[in-house]
Amino acid sequence: MIPFPSPEEDSSLDSAEISAQIEAIRPALRGYILSILPHPDAVEDVVQETCLFLWERRADFQAGTNFKAWAFKTGYFKALAHRRALQRNKIITFSEDVLHRIAGAAEQQAGHADARLSALSHCLRELGPADL
Repeated sequence: MIPFPSPEEDSSLDSAEISAQIEAIRPALRGYILSILPHPDAVEDVVQETCLFLWERRADFQAGTNFKAWAFKTGYFKALAHRRALQRNKIITFSEDVLHRIAGAAEQQAGHADARLSALSHCLRELGPADL
């Protein structure tokens, strides 16, 4: 993995690279947040906030670490902040403990999905053109 520059050293290629990573993770991130947030209408807002945070803090990302894990953890905290805002407005939500349990299960499921997609991709590469 190529290290990402600090904002002072930022180049268009590196910005494009981090942007591509954010866009690539977006569907999985949306699924993850949808699994832990009981309000589907708010999911896209939380996804947007998460992606914006990832972009603004791109210099904080540690090269060689798991971008998806960083994005999911950020999404978790953004969903938690959204839940607290709903709670302040007297809208019923899951408790933090339940939200934490759901988030753990969703992260585990996302990990399994990556492995399954990788295996499927490998199998498809093994097929000949006539088999496709």
